[in-house]
Amino acid sequence: MGVTIGVSTKSAVFNKLTNQGYTFSEEPHALNIIDAEYAGYKWKKIKFCYLNNVLYKVEFNDPSVPGESYWSGNVTPRATIFENLSYSINNKYKRYLTNGIYSDGKTQIRFAPGQMIYENIAMAKKAGNAMYDDL
Repeated sequence: MGVTIGVSTKSAVFNKLTNQGYTFSEEPHALNIIDAEYAGYKWKKIKFCYLNNVLYKVEFNDPSVPGESYWSGNVTPRATIFENLSYSINNKYKRYLTNGIYSDGKTQIRFAPGQMIYENIAMAKKAGNAMYDDL
């Protein structure tokens, strides 16, 4: 998609996605693309998250195989999709794998139920801590 975690600003991501023809919804600290293709799969939602106006995390949610339909009854199981994604990521980043997370110390790729997540580690930690500032 041509954006960089930990570097790209919200306006840069907005412009890049707009130029690529995506439409999206906005949240206070995120942009959401609905039904977008990435890495050979169609994702129900891709969420671009920001901290201090800088992209720190991208969440890929609910993948499917383009062209398949639940209505046709011919659908690749989500578990198979995630196995394929894990295999591809492992082939590229195996040396960074520890406890199921691919990390170079600055950025990590991890899986959560129904999600593939890329994030800047330090910024994600700050964003997590910022959630509790109002307490």
